[in-house]
Amino acid sequence: MLEEPPQKTLFLLVAEEQDELLPTIVSRCQKVKVGGLARNEDAETIVATIISQNPAAGYIEKMQMAEAFYQVLSDWKTEIGDRIKEEEAEQAESEEYIRINKEVLDARIEAEYKDKRTNLMRALAMWHRDIFFAISGVLDTDLFYYQDFLSFIRNTAENIGYQKAYQNIELVEDMQYQMNLYISEQSVLQRGFTDMSL
Repeated sequence: MLEEPPQKTLFLLVAEEQDELLPTIVSRCQKVKVGGLARNEDAETIVATIISQNPAAGYIEKMQMAEAFYQVLSDWKTEIGDRIKEEEAEQAESEEYIRINKEVLDARIEAEYKDKRTNLMRALAMWHRDIFFAISGVLDTDLFYYQDFLSFIRNTAENIGYQKAYQNIELVEDMQYQMNLYISEQSVLQRGFTDMSL
């Protein structure tokens, strides 16, 4: 008789020939597709650049990473706001039109900004997923999202255990959730990065 694993236990079954698995095994698995995410090269480049420039991730380096991410978000918010306001001003016929449509304008800015922020946080989660893959011994380089940084990711993985790598992924998800609740982005990033194992 098989015993149940302890709570919060994760078993990974990686299979190339899924059709060859027994139905009893398949029935107990949750399928995770590795590919298929839309790539966002801007966000990916930002994540890889910020993290790879701070290889010795002590407290100060983690705070610098948090500040760098916050600066990117602040710059994006300003750029998006300026661009959308300029587009609206070109279409506006009067000052009253602008006042009436302020809520619509603010909503457009917020929606586009949130989309970019979500892409950045997804790219950060994918970075940590790649570290988790490296720790797990995934050899197929095609499965890695940040293929240009594989050696850096593998070096980072040598210093982090499974649990810490998984916690990093959860931390990024939690950071995204808190930002969606309008908690200060700067505070969320600072707390998140200081809690990360890098």
